[in-house]
Amino acid sequence: MQFSIIIPTRNRAAKLQWAIRSALAQTWDDYEVVVSNNDSQDDTAEVVARARHSRLRGLRTDRAMSMVDHWEFALGQARGDWIVVLCDDDALLPQALARLADLATRHPDNQVVQFSALTYVYDDGVAADGNYVDLPASVPWFERHIDSRARLAENFRRLSGNMPKFLNAAVRRDLVDSLRTRHGRIFRPWAPDFTSGSLLLSATRRFLEVGPLMLWGENMQSYGSGSQRDPAHLLRFFREFADFTGRLEHTPYPDLLTVTNAIYDTLTRIRAELGPKFAGLRIDPVRYRRYLLQDLQRYIEFGHAECRPWLARIRRDLAGQRLVNLIHPLAAAAALVEAGRSVARRIRRSAAIRLTGRAQPQRCRFGNIFEAAQHVGPEVLATSERKAA
Repeated sequence: MQFSIIIPTRNRAAKLQWAIRSALAQTWDDYEVVVSNNDSQDDTAEVVARARHSRLRGLRTDRAMSMVDHWEFALGQARGDWIVVLCDDDALLPQALARLADLATRHPDNQVVQFSALTYVYDDGVAADGNYVDLPASVPWFERHIDSRARLAENFRRLSGNMPKFLNAAVRRDLVDSLRTRHGRIFRPWAPDFTSGSLLLSATRRFLEVGPLMLWGENMQSYGSGSQRDPAHLLRFFREFADFTGRLEHTPYPDLLTVTNAIYDTLTRIRAELGPKFAGLRIDPVRYRRYLLQDLQRYIEFGHAECRPWLARIRRDLAGQRLVNLIHPLAAAAALVEAGRSVARRIRRSAAIRLTGRAQPQRCRFGNIFEAAQHVGPEVLATSERKAA
């Protein structure tokens, strides 16, 4: 069997049905879909049962697991040569597996394919009037090889999630088996996507990065989007773990619970796990504090005034760190390089707007994320075929 699509889920039956439909609507025919039910107490079992299909396997854990443990369990159920993990609030485009199969044929030595995504905003997302995709004038399709070690270093420096994290990638099974043998497991607290991505990058020389093959569902039920509005949402996630002490011990601010601080703690711990060869990976202290300020400002915007003392403290520390960078020649040089990159990005965006003639994408509304994937898929296919020609 060539592909396994793994869908881990817990108490999100209403969204799960569309993820399953998108997985079963693939134009490729050599694959399985495994839905792993993490002891859900809603209608998840009924949703899986109604989706009866020869490709579909439904599993249920015998107890409620933490998200990280459940993802690890679900990963172990795959039988395919390539593994894709699909979140229960996301959707694959209909040609996703066909494109991945073509890439596997044309690049037989490649072990990882990272694909980009377009965002589907649910009606419980950041916008009140959700259920839409902002479709660009020309859907960006591309294929390029990326140096894994360079991307890993860049991700650490920028606290970036731009990496293959299973949730946005197809990973060859032999690489998964090798990493599990070496490290025991793929997914770790607190940010399992960052740990899996870092492990994949550390174990490969390069990987393929391609255009969009999925829709990413933005909604407040997810720990990522939901925790950006409410620190209590993040705390509930942390409390799933028996080893959570109430603090993020591997950060400069152990008592501050935000998404950025959780990512910092995660990266610090995975760096230690990777060993001396990766000890030089560094997180930009200025960027880190700027992201913390964004977290705190968002919390305050949504009524969490208790975060104001943290806001004042981080601002003072950020000013001090910027002064250090001005004095330190290497830090000053790095700041100049980053400023140059920022200018280059703005120039590229302006050029793209001039070429397309449209600065704003077209907002397309749909009844659900599955309908959106069926609409967007042909757009991506047409764009990539034009580029290939």
